[in-house]
Amino acid sequence: MLKVFRHHHNNIEEVRPVNGVYKVCELDAYELKYTSNSPIIDQKVFLEDILLDCSMFNITQLEVVTIKPECLFIDCFGFSSLKVNNEVFNFNVLIEKLKKDDAEGMLMYLWKQDRRLYNIFLSKSSITASNIQETEINMTSKFINYANSFYDKMLEYIASFKSLPYYVLRPKSELSNYFANLIDADSIPWILENLDAVSFSPEFRYDPDAIDFNGTYGVIDQVFVNKQVYCYNTYENNIILGGFLRLINKLSSLKKEISNNIDVTKKYSDDNYVDFRDLKKIPYIRLLKEAVDIKRKLENLYLKYRNIFIDALPQIERPTLTPVFIGRRHYANAFKLVQKAWNVKFDFHGDMLLFNIQKMSYLYEMYNFYFLLEVVDKEVKELEFKENESYNDCNAGYFKSYKKDELTINFYYEPHFFCEKQSMLDLVRIDSEEGTYYKPDFLIEFVSLSKDNVYCILDAKYSRERTIGRRLNDCIYKYILNTGIFQNPYRKIDYLFILAPVDKKVDYIMIDSYYPQIGIIPSKPSNVVDIQDTISKVIKKSYEQLSNKYIA
Repeated sequence: MLKVFRHHHNNIEEVRPVNGVYKVCELDAYELKYTSNSPIIDQKVFLEDILLDCSMFNITQLEVVTIKPECLFIDCFGFSSLKVNNEVFNFNVLIEKLKKDDAEGMLMYLWKQDRRLYNIFLSKSSITASNIQETEINMTSKFINYANSFYDKMLEYIASFKSLPYYVLRPKSELSNYFANLIDADSIPWILENLDAVSFSPEFRYDPDAIDFNGTYGVIDQVFVNKQVYCYNTYENNIILGGFLRLINKLSSLKKEISNNIDVTKKYSDDNYVDFRDLKKIPYIRLLKEAVDIKRKLENLYLKYRNIFIDALPQIERPTLTPVFIGRRHYANAFKLVQKAWNVKFDFHGDMLLFNIQKMSYLYEMYNFYFLLEVVDKEVKELEFKENESYNDCNAGYFKSYKKDELTINFYYEPHFFCEKQSMLDLVRIDSEEGTYYKPDFLIEFVSLSKDNVYCILDAKYSRERTIGRRLNDCIYKYILNTGIFQNPYRKIDYLFILAPVDKKVDYIMIDSYYPQIGIIPSKPSNVVDIQDTISKVIKKSYEQLSNKYIA
């Protein structure tokens, strides 16, 4: 059994679990009291994957109790787990609102990225994601962008459709004021069937419009005749209207999907703290608003086109190219838009994958993964490296390779290296714990056929300034002291950087003539310059070192 006590403004209150989850705030101090009915087997206490200092606790045969109130959750946000004596207790950690903007910025950045790579991170959250079928446009945000583009273009073309709408002349039977020259073969049967509409009188004998009914004369005010009229009920006009309705229907479906999956009205946060569950809703609330706005705009524009194509009947089907679509520029442009409206798709299940991330630490890792990949890709391509098809044999979560001449640059996410070389990666773990492995978050490897390889390890840590130093020490212990290079016993890795949502860059060792170089780099949406500059410098310097080419 676990009891949690919150110390806040000189008050002490017990935090009771709701549905098995303790709700806590990152900056408050807490006391923990764990009791067991049987002797405690494992005295280690873990918060997520971090082993808490045993000096924080008073441990007896049946109890684990904090010696004094501790700010245990200062580096957590979202759902976190505490493990005591192999029992797991779940916490929902709220952050202060001052940190909300960067967290929101990370979410919105990830919202725009390739969903195909989400599964790398979802496996960590024990979320099972089905395969996402890639189409030309499968991201809902891109679908919204296309709907806006469709609206803008069709609004631009409406003047052309007003002045030059396509129509055909078709016969139409209707009542018309009587004129003798309007009478045709279809008019006579109607007159004979509607004699009550004829006024008979001998006085009409000399009326030039009188009709001779076998010696009896009559006049008629209206007669049913066939006329050639403008008809806008054509395949092309019907298809254009159908294109509008397809997008409008898809937007209605999207609105329903969002409402069915996410309660956008329920609020978990209070005036001072932000709940991760509220933060995760932000992209979906924006998406819902955008969907409602563009749906309303499309509906209004659709009515304007209905007024141009007065008697047209919308056809919601994939369009076929016709001479009219080919021969008239505004119709050709509309055809392309409607055709694309049938190609665009959104996979809202794919969008829900981001919502299923439960921990800010995973979200932060995702943010750095996408951002690092973007920066590395840009830098190496500026040096004219080409993407290289290469086999990932080190069980990395993700692997991408670039090649130019005899140089190769490899980007890894979570590469595994063991006490013995087991893959193409030459890093090995050199401490005494056999059978285990190290798994840094990111590795950039520079491979040369004639010179020693260059290694840059980066670890993403969602930590504050006051705790990031301890996280750096852990990384130095693992990736410098206890990591070696195969068949090169006197070498260490060249660079070790911690990525953290801190405000200032910290250079521990950043002198060009001394290695390994070690530092802490701010990595957050409000500061992208430091990480861009550092990665650019590492890539260019390593390229110069291995190729003997100077980059101006």
